[in-house]
This record gives sequence, structure tokens and C-alpha cells, in this order.
Amino acid sequence: MAWRQQRFPSEEILELLGADQLAQISKTLFTNLARCLDSDHFQVVERALFLWNNEYIVQQITNFKSTIFPIVFESLAKNAEGHWNSTVHGLTCNVVKLFMEMDSSLFDQCSNQYRDEQEKLQEQEKLKGEYEARLEELQLQMEGFGRDRLEKELGQLRARMAATATSVCVCGRM
Repeated sequence: MAWRQQRFPSEEILELLGADQLAQISKTLFTNLARCLDSDHFQVVERALFLWNNEYIVQQITNFKSTIFPIVFESLAKNAEGHWNSTVHGLTCNVVKLFMEMDSSLFDQCSNQYRDEQEKLQEQEKLKGEYEARLEELQLQMEGFGRDRLEKELGQLRARMAATATSVCVCGRM
């Protein structure tokens, strides 16, 4: 898989695309590019980030930034927060800086959305931990007494957990 991902973002092919053709495939293309940016294989990420060194491709990205930024923002933000590979981290910071310079208000909008989603995920994890602790407590109590009442409360708690788990959606990945 890593070899195919590494070969995916070919600059030569992208340079042959006109603006009309890129418009038709930009969502799919940059969704796949975001997957490359999320890869565990540093060479895959590095190769995807090298696309932003090509002036023609950067110009095309500028033309479709309102479509592209939201798609790749989460992947770039995660790598900028601290990728283990220093080259990938540096390239990511350069791309993030380029995005900020291209359109600071769109960058801020994507950044705020990402931050809000991360806060929601943290809150969901906190609730999950609380629910799991309460479940464990109820299971221990069920072993001792009041089994019927506790089984009802346990069922209600599981239903709330299921409802909470389905309420969060991640940026650009629907």
C-alpha cells in the first residue's frame, strides 16, 4: 500500500491537467491526498507535501482553495502538531504557512472548525470514560443486590452511550 500511496501524487500528471479537469476531480484528488498526508509511512507524507513545491500546482490549489483547504486541513494540522519525522514536520509547517498567506480568513475558519471538533472529541472521550466507570460500578452492584433495577439503569446508560458516540463528525471525512 505504501508504494502505491507514494506514487499517487504525481506532479507530472497534475501539471497536465487544465483548470476544468482539476475542478472535476479536485474533491476526490485532495481527499486521496489527505489520506496520503495521514499515512504512517513518512515517505508517503513527504511525497504528498512536495506537491506544494510546484508553482503550477500551488496556483491550481489557490484557484480551488475553498474546496481544498477543508479537505486537507485536518491532516496538515495533525502533522503540524508534531509529526515524528522532522522533515515531514518542517514541510507541513511550510504548507500551513502557505495556506495562511493564501487566504487567512479561510485558514482561520478551517482552524476554528478543527479546534471545535477536537474539543467535541475530547468531551466525548471524557463522557465515555465516565460512562464506562459508571457501567463498571453498576455491574459490581448487580452482583450484590437489586439486580432488576440496576439492569434497567444499565440499559439506559448504554443507550445514552450509543447516542453520544454517534453525535460527532470529523472535518472533511463524511
